[in-house]
Amino acid sequence: MTLGVYIKHLNELDIDINYGDYIGYPETETKMRYYTVTNDGRVTSDNKHTIGGYKAFYRTLTCSYVSPNEFKGV
Repeated sequence: MTLGVYIKHLNELDIDINYGDYIGYPETETKMRYYTVTNDGRVTSDNKHTIGGYKAFYRTLTCSYVSPNEFKGV
């Protein structure tokens, strides 16, 4: 799974997403699917993720599916 997240939004919520964190995604009302972060998107040297090549404004996260045997969630 690949997703983009605004750095400003993470700062407003006072959270950070790091390599190895688990992310839950509700597939249906009763089923959650969990992923682990394999790339936390901290590369700030490309122009795609910056404003005028100066300040990063979003990150692209890459995650991989986690089997229920590894992480069962809440």
